[in-house]
Amino acid sequence: MYLLTDGNRNILYIGETLNLRQRFNDSRFGSYGFITPAACYEGGQSTNCKINQLALKHYETNNPLRLYFMETSNHKQVERVLLQAFVTPYNVRKN
Repeated sequence: MYLLTDGNRNILYIGETLNLRQRFNDSRFGSYGFITPAACYEGGQSTNCKINQLALKHYETNNPLRLYFMETSNHKQVERVLLQAFVTPYNVRKN
């Protein structure tokens, strides 16, 4: 479970994963840190592109981007509860 916030601690993105290393720093899995062009096309991992673009925007404007992790055995349920409680600009809402 993880959250991305801006310098004012506004929640920008709520996510869940079983493996944080893969999600954030493993080029073999198309993680947030290693974006491939194909990931940004239809059918690809558009979230990876959005999060990478978010990080670049904050870096270029010298605006802090904070990353919080929470270990939990029920990450899907925690994510669902948080997404119901917060409106975030980078999470896609499915009706």
